[in-house]
Parts: sequence; structure tokens; C-alpha cells
Amino acid sequence: MRKIIFLALVSLLLTDCSTVPITGRKRINFKKDTEILPMSFAQYRGFLEQNKLSTDKEMTEQIKDVGARVSGAVDRFMRANEMTAEADSYKWEFNLVEDKTVNAWCMPGGKVVFYTGILQNMVKKECLLHKFNN
Repeated sequence: MRKIIFLALVSLLLTDCSTVPITGRKRINFKKDTEILPMSFAQYRGFLEQNKLSTDKEMTEQIKDVGARVSGAVDRFMRANEMTAEADSYKWEFNLVEDKTVNAWCMPGGKVVFYTGILQNMVKKECLLHKFNN
């Protein structure tokens, strides 16, 4: 048992450590971004092929518009803070998937999915807030 713990600690010490862009927190890298990002992009494409994109043009445009503003702000910040290589590696994409699940998620490299269920929930809250404030 001690040998297993010792080997685990040694492997952690030999693993590449880095700082997360933007947050500055430390992380242990078991794989380099040059390996992770292509896998992330392939998984994202596969997810989109297996799931139905929303046909709601207005909601899809809202997601893409907000996404463009978020990705633009992140890109500007990274470039202003000497993280050009990281900024160049991001391939931002925002999609709305037809699903009643109240969820959204992102993958390394700027791949983001929102489910229509989360937007319906947000619209209900917005209506309630509007009624409450008036």
C-alpha cells in the first residue's frame, strides 16, 4: 500500500504544473493543451452531430451574440496580458441544442453549448422579475 502511495506522489511531482490563464490558479497537467484541444474539438463536433440544434433563430442569435461578446472580452484580456498563444488556440463556438434539460456547459478551447431548457427557465425568471419590478 505504501508503494502505491509513494508512486502516486512521485507521479504527481513529475507531472507538468502550470498556471491557469485568467484565474491564476495552479493546476496539474496530465496532458498538454496541444493534446487536449484537438480531443475537445472532436468531442464537441461529435456531440453536435448526435444532438439536434435549435431551430429557434432568435434564441440561437442571442446565444451567439452573448457568446461573441464573452469571447471577445476574454480574447482582449488574454492578449493584453501576454497570453497570445492561449488566445490563438481558442476556437470559440456557441450553440443552442434542442433539449428540455436545464443545463449549459463548455469544453476546453471555447466550445460552449446551451440547452433550450435553460433559456425557457431564464425567460420565466425574467418575466417574474419584470412583474415584481413594475
